[in-house]
Amino acid sequence: MDQSQGWRVIKEIFEEAGLDGGYGELGAHVLRKTFCRLIYSALRHDLVKTAYAMRHALVSATIQYLSFKEEEVDAAILAIVVASPENCLDDVMFSTGARNL
Repeated sequence: MDQSQGWRVIKEIFEEAGLDGGYGELGAHVLRKTFCRLIYSALRHDLVKTAYAMRHALVSATIQYLSFKEEEVDAAILAIVVASPENCLDDVMFSTGARNL
């Protein structure tokens, strides 16, 4: 099966499932990104193991596949700061050496 035949098969499967999208929106790459997300979750968010499973030479390629949303990252950071602002300040002070001032 060549690439164009593979694309047609995948497109037919998406159409049968009621999913519609143009080239680049739905296709083999979407399946690979979904697989990456599932492996990442199954491996308890271990980027190195996920990169290995995806056969990526660089973890940065895996990060691109996971498509982290800036809003999600910001919300996680805010949740930590709100939950324990004293500990966050202590960590910053310790890591910058400001504790010794």
